[in-house]
Amino acid sequence: MSKDNLYSEDYWQDLISRYFEAETTPEEETSLKQFLVSEEGRASKFDEVRAVMGFLATGRKESVSKTHVYTNKFTFIKISAMAACLITGFFLIGQFLISSYAPKDICLAYVDGRSITEREEVLQLMKKSMDNIVSEETIEDEMFNQLSDMFDTPTR
Repeated sequence: MSKDNLYSEDYWQDLISRYFEAETTPEEETSLKQFLVSEEGRASKFDEVRAVMGFLATGRKESVSKTHVYTNKFTFIKISAMAACLITGFFLIGQFLISSYAPKDICLAYVDGRSITEREEVLQLMKKSMDNIVSEETIEDEMFNQLSDMFDTPTR
């Protein structure tokens, strides 16, 4: 004699009523499902219960799969955001390290194919070059040349 045969039809009707009122335990729901697939539970008077339980089981599966898809999208977005933060952090740290370890205020001049890095010598060469530029033309001559260039009309 099987376990399902131990219970009367009144027990199953009571269990079905309690199921629709959401008062059953998970164990009772499992035994109700097992009853509904048994010989006695396949009677036409239990068709509505089987239909509702089947519909709810299908709805739960779809709900779980939609939640899973949403969870996957959310996980992808979280991982992408963390990757973007890491890349930005590495970029900022790199910029900081480059700027802090880069030599500053380098004086460098190339004269006759040789490089000069001594600060005083570079400054002297710069002053000498500036003196040569100022001594070749006066400021008035430079202004006259620039203004005449601006107002000359091109001829064809």
